[in-house]
Amino acid sequence: MSAGALASVESLMSARIGLRLDPGLRGRLLHALQEEAAAAGLSVDSFVDALVHDPQMFQRLLNRVTVQQTSFFRDPEVFAALATHVVPRLAEPVQVWCAGCSHGQEAYSVAMLLAESGLQDWVVLGTDLSTRALDRARQGVYSDAEIESMAGERARNHLRRCGAGWEIEPDLRRHVQFRHHNLGRATIPVSASSCQLILCRNVLIYFSAVELARVLARFATAMQPDGYLVLGVSESLWQLTDRFRMHRIGDAFMYRLPSIHAAPDRRREHRDAPVERRRRETLAQLLGQGETAAACGDFAVAAAAFRRASFIEPDHPLPYFQLALCLEQARQHDGAREALEAAQAALSRGDRARFQADLDGFHVDELATAIERRLSMRC
Repeated sequence: MSAGALASVESLMSARIGLRLDPGLRGRLLHALQEEAAAAGLSVDSFVDALVHDPQMFQRLLNRVTVQQTSFFRDPEVFAALATHVVPRLAEPVQVWCAGCSHGQEAYSVAMLLAESGLQDWVVLGTDLSTRALDRARQGVYSDAEIESMAGERARNHLRRCGAGWEIEPDLRRHVQFRHHNLGRATIPVSASSCQLILCRNVLIYFSAVELARVLARFATAMQPDGYLVLGVSESLWQLTDRFRMHRIGDAFMYRLPSIHAAPDRRREHRDAPVERRRRETLAQLLGQGETAAACGDFAVAAAAFRRASFIEPDHPLPYFQLALCLEQARQHDGAREALEAAQAALSRGDRARFQADLDGFHVDELATAIERRLSMRC
């Protein structure tokens, strides 16, 4: 395959869906292109030429490239915060949007919380770019392994046996809808100011800063003034937007629109040198605290320090990478992968020369290789 053909596909994906390919996604794309071209009986270059004019062929490729990794009640502290602090405050009718819903576990998890709360008038909308993932979500059937993270009583209340697997109860499924949606390009799939809660976890890392700003603008349009936005545990909007403010809700972090009574944000586009210096000193302190705690085997404390570092420096790969190492030690494998993906995305969009100064003699290419190696071990 020619380099020009690969560049053409990357440009096509950027133009049509806003996707920015990091090294991990680029590897998936190469593999998918080769297999899809072979299945179509075409050379890769001819297949790439055909993609431009064949929407179904393009969609099949997207189904192969997009990452579909999720689970029921993923990141329990997030769902505990939703159940305790968010759901009790929701007023009917309730509209929830799960953007990038994958195989549906997240949408159904939120639906279970709403059903258990006693609310009657509510709907959860799950959207995704992958039609194959949406087909699976609509079926609502999951294996024994896929429901392991669900408490026994909850599983008994909301699931029923279906052959060798488990099916979402019809009463719950009636409240959950799934729809194909291009988050990077399409208008919002809900009415303006209709959503009390939007979840978009581990999706924003695949957008450039420009595309991310557009997506966040759509979320702001879709959200009620007092609504909540939930991102992945390794994602942060720090210094990326003025549209949302981060809040600690229980043991989780969520984003909300600024209060209409709040003073306008006067943040300067370019920070002065003393502020920049203090920020870098704080980053170094947090990284040092995390490394010390990790060396003592206290991975929970270390992970907390590295998470705080990632909030301060969301475009720096080192806090995410260190966080991934801690989560690996704590056997939190899903969280470790999310952190690695965030590290890879930060590395691909950031200033590598600046990162080099923070790596204590290691080369930035070594960090990139370490990230890729660990991600490949988890594929």
